[in-house]
Amino acid sequence: MNGRTFWALILILAGVAFLLGNFGILPGNAWDFIWPLVLIALGLHFILGKHPGPRQARESIDDALALGGATSARVTLSHGGGRLLVTAGARADQLYAGHFAGAIARKVQRVGDQLEVTLRPEPGNWQGWSDPRNWGGSQGLLDWTIAFNETIPLTLSFETGAAKTDLDLSQLRVVELSLQTGVSATTVALPANAGATRATVKAGVASVHLSIPDGVAARIVGQMGLGALNVDERRFPRSGKIYESTDYASATNRIDLNVEGGLGAIDVG
Repeated sequence: MNGRTFWALILILAGVAFLLGNFGILPGNAWDFIWPLVLIALGLHFILGKHPGPRQARESIDDALALGGATSARVTLSHGGGRLLVTAGARADQLYAGHFAGAIARKVQRVGDQLEVTLRPEPGNWQGWSDPRNWGGSQGLLDWTIAFNETIPLTLSFETGAAKTDLDLSQLRVVELSLQTGVSATTVALPANAGATRATVKAGVASVHLSIPDGVAARIVGQMGLGALNVDERRFPRSGKIYESTDYASATNRIDLNVEGGLGAIDVG
């Protein structure tokens, strides 16, 4: 089975599950049925597909980046398939500290007082999301855990494929967030005390849950394909296509959130 056929089957399974959910034939969240089907399909693809034999496995590595006097950072993180966990907790003199399954490619440059960083799997280990043979190379699916510095302003950009992603940004000073995800299950805890945060989320065949901390105001604009956008209207009353806290304009901590979804569900609460 080639990559194109594999993804076609995933889309068909997802579409069938969401259709049955819309007709009330499947109880609860349709994604509860889709994600196990994705994992089963991945396993069958690895077993039945004609893939080259595994190379010698690489060991997991620990990596950290010193701030070196920088007072802000812009980070782009490209992650293929597997698991990604992001939290606060790096040392005061570090931008991040992380544990990575397999080698990573890191690009760093300094622009004034700001660090600009790109993290991605080593080029030999990852060549895209369309074919599971490339997810982590000899390591298989990627498993990354990264802790960021919670004292400096951060601009974070995440690109994930078929992944289980957990972004706990609640203690981070994230001023801008961009998330693009494919076939995934993603949870995001948005910042609790970062002042003004601008966030953009684009999801394909995905389940995305966005948690806005108590005491944080928000303005939410959504555009969905065949999926569903579910917003807690008790906290964020709706007016036309916009959901907005009553105190948004005057709030010290507030989030301007724009979401775009394809076939899946995006929950905001």
